[in-house]
This record gives sequence, C-alpha cells and structure tokens, in this order.
Amino acid sequence: MNQPDMNQPDEAQPQPEKAQGDVDIAHNQWTAYLDSFSREHLDWLVTVEIRSREGRLMVAEERPLKGVSLDCAEGVDRAYIQVGDGPEAHMTHTVERPVRVTFKQSQSGAHQGLEIATANGTTTVIRFRSAMRPEALDGIAA
Repeated sequence: MNQPDMNQPDEAQPQPEKAQGDVDIAHNQWTAYLDSFSREHLDWLVTVEIRSREGRLMVAEERPLKGVSLDCAEGVDRAYIQVGDGPEAHMTHTVERPVRVTFKQSQSGAHQGLEIATANGTTTVIRFRSAMRPEALDGIAA
C-alpha cells in the first residue's frame, strides 16, 4: 500500500494548517513526542479507556496525567500511561505493541487527548476532561 508523501501538498484539496485536526505521530518521533506531550499536559485531568471490537473498558477516570512514555525491550514496543497522585491513587497502564500514536485536537486547535492503537486492534484513548489550548490554562489543571 502506497503512503502519500506528507511533505507534498495535494493541490486538488485545500490543506489545513498543521495545528488543526488530528495528527499522527511518526514512529521515529514517538519517544520525543510523548516526552514533550507529558511535560505540556502534566496534571491535566484525563480519562483513560480501552476501545476494542468487544466494547469499552474504563481504566481511569478524571485523574491527573503524570506521563506517557515508550520503551522497546527485546524488540517489542510498549507505551506506559501514568495517572494519579500519591501511592494510593497512582497507576500505570501498559499498552503492548503500539502501532500508531495520534494526537487528538479540534479544528480550532484545542487539545483533546491522545490515542494509541495496537497491533491487536485495540485503541487506548487518553481524553482530557476539558479540551483547550495549553496557553488558555494560565496555570490551572484541565
């Protein structure tokens, strides 16, 4: 399957500004992107759920985001989503074999969250309680 060259505009259709709409992150940028995403969205309130053909499973609801990271041990990628404050509320959700990372944002540029799709067809969704631009927060958690 041929992939379109993302560096060349399609002259048949108008191209949206890069800051608008969902953005698929290139695999070779996952680690750096997730590090930056984690710093920018530290303590934003998130809901984490797993979506599959069988339905949805709620993993965490309205907990502060502590970070999203990636490692590759023995040739297998794994993403880790950390949420919650303190030892009682802290949890880490592991996403095995991610194949796609998508930053979710509205057409106006408000940050909505992140989706991590896996090889087995499930998608882990990190959804912010309030979709907004980071600069609109002025020091408050979303």
